[in-house]
Amino acid sequence: MVIKHEYPFSIVEHKGFINFIQTAQPRFVLPGRKTLRNDCMKLFQQLKRFEMENINKINHLAITTNLWTSSDLTRYMVVTAHYINDEWNLIKRIISFRPLLSPHTSQVISDRLSQILLEWKALNKVAFVTLDNASSNNVAVSQLQQFIHDRSQTPGIPATSNFFHIRCAAHVINLIVKDGLKQISGPIERLRESVKFIHGSSSRMESFERAIVASNLDPKIQHPSKDVPTRWNAT
Repeated sequence: MVIKHEYPFSIVEHKGFINFIQTAQPRFVLPGRKTLRNDCMKLFQQLKRFEMENINKINHLAITTNLWTSSDLTRYMVVTAHYINDEWNLIKRIISFRPLLSPHTSQVISDRLSQILLEWKALNKVAFVTLDNASSNNVAVSQLQQFIHDRSQTPGIPATSNFFHIRCAAHVINLIVKDGLKQISGPIERLRESVKFIHGSSSRMESFERAIVASNLDPKIQHPSKDVPTRWNAT
């Protein structure tokens, strides 16, 4: 329950939760916060060993990675592994989600990827790496490729293919759309300011809703939303 709903470990010390459990089953003894944390970590390690065994059985692995910033401005690097199992099912597993120290140079990104692949004993299984279409990522992949070549178990035979580096299609589309939107920046800016104006107060929102009714539009129509720069289809 704690893992699935991302509850804090301190939930076992909340009076309301304690009263609820005692009402449901008075004989149930709640674990302490540290015990709960240790139990979650044991479960994590157990599942990690299980996934490592699954990855050990396959011949080829693809990974995708991206940088992500939390609400407190901490930068993280997430790495997802993709593979097809013996039943021909496509499996996706997040194998790393850790803070990444600045600056995010190609060497830092390459070192982190190398570390993760060594940890999961999957260095010689990686067939494709997908990243954003950034210059630092291009260099990072080249460094990772060299790292894999240097530790190849089959000397003389290329450890990776010419298609090792896959540039994220969604990011490429994002760049194309942003360039296109620059050509109509004037109307977009006016529309953006209009949306901000409507959302500026509750009275404006009410006026907008009355305008929808007066125009015989569907009353269930959504209010205009503010666009998000990192989501290319929001604008």
